[in-house]
Amino acid sequence: MLSDEEKEFIIGGVQGDRREDGRSWEEYRVIEVECGLVSHTNGSARLRLGETDILVGVKAEIVQPLSWKPEEGTVEFFVDCSAHANPDFEGHGGEDLALELASIAEHAIRPGLDLKQLCIRKEQQCWCLNIDAVVLQCGGSVCDVLCMAIVAALHDTRLPDVTVSGGDGEPMELDVSDNPYDCKSIDISNLPALITLNKLGDCYVVDPSLDEEMCTNAKMMVAVNKSGTVCYSAKSGRLGLEPAMIFDMLSKAKKVGVTLLESLVQHLDSESSSKGMTAASSIIGFLR
Repeated sequence: MLSDEEKEFIIGGVQGDRREDGRSWEEYRVIEVECGLVSHTNGSARLRLGETDILVGVKAEIVQPLSWKPEEGTVEFFVDCSAHANPDFEGHGGEDLALELASIAEHAIRPGLDLKQLCIRKEQQCWCLNIDAVVLQCGGSVCDVLCMAIVAALHDTRLPDVTVSGGDGEPMELDVSDNPYDCKSIDISNLPALITLNKLGDCYVVDPSLDEEMCTNAKMMVAVNKSGTVCYSAKSGRLGLEPAMIFDMLSKAKKVGVTLLESLVQHLDSESSSKGMTAASSIIGFLR
């Protein structure tokens, strides 16, 4: 726990646009991304931001489409918070946070996915993407890191080619290719970055440290796609936000989100083209 004097020092630094680690309000810490780490998955990524470390795996399976969406596939989100990531995760604390994170990911990420690309045969078969995330370590900005890791894992995901035969009175058969080169990637062009703006005093910052999170009295999450469109927003915290600050937060979140997402996707595209489907590790510094 921080003392009142320590909180005043941190908040005073933020209001002077000089945080305790020297960053400005819009600067993220260095991000490290690794893709293709988990075997027996269709795609995976591990993303580290400061002390926060999240691993995401994507496993695809063939299922029957939902009756009210016969031309679309489905996506399921699961999050687990390791008890070793934070003492607060022991007992039901980790379960409650895991459910909250899964809900945030679903609301922020799912609308950006074109689920029709997961359809194999209308009303018959489609792909279901099971997105499993594990919070290995918690050091602030968990929601932002989770969504970035999901974007990276989906970028790494490859779906095997499926050949459909039969029909018209004959038994229908599916032939799923086991050739690793007979596959297709997923269109992630409309997936957003999630930007969480944390209010400290009369100002706000992105990517707070754990100490800064302890001083936060309100926060606003904003999901922004590459065109700057706000796909999702939510407010939390014990205090309210003035309308003028909300509009300012939305405007700044668009700017930061577009830059962050562009840097992340460019990096993933570069690593994918230069190293193919092998695991790649790199460190990225955003908004420097």
